[in-house]
Amino acid sequence: MILNKMKSSLTRVTASARYVSRVTATLMTFALATVFYTPQLAAEGAKTDDMPFLDLMDTSGESADFEAAFNNGKWTLVKIWQANCHVCGEQAPVISAAHEERDDFTVVGISVDGRGNLAGANRFIDRHGPTYPNFVGELAIVAVNYQLLTEEAFRGTPSYLLFNPNNKLMAAQAGLISKEALFGFIDKNS
Repeated sequence: MILNKMKSSLTRVTASARYVSRVTATLMTFALATVFYTPQLAAEGAKTDDMPFLDLMDTSGESADFEAAFNNGKWTLVKIWQANCHVCGEQAPVISAAHEERDDFTVVGISVDGRGNLAGANRFIDRHGPTYPNFVGELAIVAVNYQLLTEEAFRGTPSYLLFNPNNKLMAAQAGLISKEALFGFIDKNS
């Protein structure tokens, strides 16, 4: 009995250590991206008003051209999501319906699951069936891009960025959004 309790405790400690290791690796990646990636963007003269997200891949893991999906002359909602985000899944049908409803509006999704969880991102897409194009990026790099665009820290998923047809950031929000509020904002600012 004592041996079983020790094995159980050891299993929990090992699982906790793995979790702490993953969290530490994510934080270190974010710190390194902030230190090394941001000055590179500044040196290249990046402008936050028209800068697309950088270093994204398609859902097969190949390098992707986000700019082609982004520069479309329409209001563009960028949905930042993660495969294990329950709210992201709940919002998928709402955002897909919005994407399908108007000719002057489109949606582009960015998963922050990264190359390490590309399979999880694809399972999310298969399960929730978003009708808009999706890309995959590394959390730390997407967070840096988000901060450059909004001048605010990335708070989590889902997060939304709304750009006007001239690619100017008009709004940013973390959490749930409604189609009615979204379209109301677009109508008011068109």
